[in-house]
Amino acid sequence: MMVVSFRLRRGNLLIAAGCLLLLVVGALVWWRVPPPAAQAFGVFGNKAEVKMPANEDRVAYLQGMGWEVDPEPVGEMEVIIPQEFDSVYTGYCLIQEAQGFRLEKYRGQTATKYTYQVNNYPDDAEVLVNLVVYKDKVIAADLCSAQLGGFIKPIKE
Repeated sequence: MMVVSFRLRRGNLLIAAGCLLLLVVGALVWWRVPPPAAQAFGVFGNKAEVKMPANEDRVAYLQGMGWEVDPEPVGEMEVIIPQEFDSVYTGYCLIQEAQGFRLEKYRGQTATKYTYQVNNYPDDAEVLVNLVVYKDKVIAADLCSAQLGGFIKPIKE
């Protein structure tokens, strides 16, 4: 039988606790900060709200998601995010949450919705993409069919 013993001194204990604390803080910071690609294109599972101050930025964002769009929006309008969400808006929020957007944070705020024509959607369907922007940040995005009985879904599946 072999017995091993060691003496733990107070100084060594403080050094070990400090190293453990640094390791935990480093892991938390690494876990919370998205990689640069996520900051640029709103990769899902990370913070999706990115700055889009100009039309060129919005077009580049959509191209980064794989969509070819006309360089100018086909529509631009102010929208008010309601204070209370009905069942339709709750469903829309679920689509946004799947993409990393937190629309609930903007209840009661006025935002701008930019609509672009998608030129590379499969099946040659007439599809539009909407970006909802608040203070130069994209806070919601969706693809929607312009046809009767169409669809609304995330911009990236």
